[in-house]
Amino acid sequence: MNESNTFLATLQRHRGGALLAEASEKLAALVAAVHATGKPGSVTIKLDIRPATRGRSAVVLKDKVTLKLPSIEAEESFWFATESGLLTKDDPQQSKLPFEPVAVPGGVPVVVDGQAARVVNG
Repeated sequence: MNESNTFLATLQRHRGGALLAEASEKLAALVAAVHATGKPGSVTIKLDIRPATRGRSAVVLKDKVTLKLPSIEAEESFWFATESGLLTKDDPQQSKLPFEPVAVPGGVPVVVDGQAARVVNG
């Protein structure tokens, strides 16, 4: 087999090396994402070959590099459904308790810009 016809040589010469450059960039992004998430992903190089419209032995090579990054699960939140189909953070079946603000004598200790202070309420 002529070395210029090997698979690797074909990938190196196709699109002037742009295929391998694109695949390398996507591989680096995948490795970083796998490292960050601890989940798997993939890089796929697909080559389509079809007969050229002219020339008996000529073919056309087309590539596609696909990156599948690891999925990151979205954070969940807890909601209640009302009878009318709306969502609310408060349980519509539970009675509301009559809480009211309470004044704290001497204020409430807080830290503001690294300095201890007291917020007086009431």
